[in-house]
Amino acid sequence: MKTLRRQLTVTLLLTMTLSWIAVFAFQQYETARSQTGARDQWLHDAASQMLASLPVSLLGNEEPSERFTPPASSRVDGDKVRFHLWSLADRRLLLRSPDTPMEPLSGGFQDGYADVSADGTAWRVYAISDAAGRVQVQVARPQSELRAQSLYSLKRGLIIVSVLFVLLAVVSWRVVGRAFRKVDRAGVAIARRGPFDLAPLPMAGMPGELRPFIRSINQLLLRVKGGMERERRFLEDAAHELRTPLAALSAHAEL
Repeated sequence: MKTLRRQLTVTLLLTMTLSWIAVFAFQQYETARSQTGARDQWLHDAASQMLASLPVSLLGNEEPSERFTPPASSRVDGDKVRFHLWSLADRRLLLRSPDTPMEPLSGGFQDGYADVSADGTAWRVYAISDAAGRVQVQVARPQSELRAQSLYSLKRGLIIVSVLFVLLAVVSWRVVGRAFRKVDRAGVAIARRGPFDLAPLPMAGMPGELRPFIRSINQLLLRVKGGMERERRFLEDAAHELRTPLAALSAHAEL
């Protein structure tokens, strides 16, 4: 049986669900866009800061073969910076980070974003050259890390949305139940009435949407009560009119 309470609750929950899905999908779309997403912005900022921090003297040196070893406590758990520094004049690798291939991350040496494959790994690369066109910094992140980060964000978002949905569903159910509690009480009171109890229904505390309905019921009860009063008076008058000839007939019968 369809009830107003059930329809209202289902409509509210369905509207919230569709709204959350739309907002969540739009947020994921904005985050995953190639040129304006937060991941590409990280590559852009890292490459720009790295280019501004490098000395020009690196152009006269070969690629350093010996590297410093960081302490054991400095293990990176977050985003790793993977970069190349290339001399554009002779396409010579001047500097690179660990865990990066020897070949150029951006093979065409074109500035901007690119999706490339090197050493069997797919990379998202951003390349930027200095104003004089002497060196180019290429900063990259593996696509697998980007997908893992997107999946983590998706799971975290789903958990948050699910918790909020459950909380709002409970609150909506309680609010709707409380709003219709007086209506339920009125229905119980009407069901317990006697067959000739035509007293008007109380309107105190009823929602504004139900007041016209209750007012119409009270007017109907008044009309029914008026009709019953007229029938009662008719029966009384008829009984009075019949009582006189019956009394005469009774007297004649006694004589």
